Amino acid sequence: MKCVPNIISVIRCLLSVVLLFVEPLKIAFVVIFIICGLSDVLDGILARKLNVCSKFGAIIDSLGDFTFIICSLVCVVKVVKIDLWLIIWVLSIFIVKISSIIIVFIKYRRFGLLHTYANKFTGLVLFLSIILYCFVQQIFGFVAVSIFATFSAVEEIIINIASKSLNLDEKSLFTLKKDNDNGGNI
Repeated sequence: MKCVPNIISVIRCLLSVVLLFVEPLKIAFVVIFIICGLSDVLDGILARKLNVCSKFGAIIDSLGDFTFIICSLVCVVKVVKIDLWLIIWVLSIFIVKISSIIIVFIKYRRFGLLHTYANKFTGLVLFLSIILYCFVQQIFGFVAVSIFATFSAVEEIIINIASKSLNLDEKSLFTLKKDNDNGGNI
């Protein structure tokens, strides 16, 4: 039972890659996409419920999240007509996120994405926006995602630059000082 949350995260990684091979925004895509989204919620709940939270589990969860987001965006970009300004905006967010990953690696010699409230909320809005697009074929949800993703990416890079230790469960920039005074988690 201890490894069930990690298995769910690995399954999310694998199913995310499968998304690349099904027709975007059609029924198979939507079913796999929803399973991936639900697994993202389920692995964390189970890890806490079973009291098996671990550094390795947090890394696998982050890898699952990252794979799911990248594969989903690749699929959506294939079929959705997106204006150049929105593409540039999304690429800018991606550059900030990659920069944040590089900063974590340079400072702590490991991979890490923070589980902030803003990152979780952005993931939820992205998930809902893609589902919404399947039904209404409008990009306004993607603009909302870009707004929240900009905030969460900037918040994460600030936290990673300012923090004295890596705390993957950092909740927000506003809790940083208190957590750093306590030495962080990692």
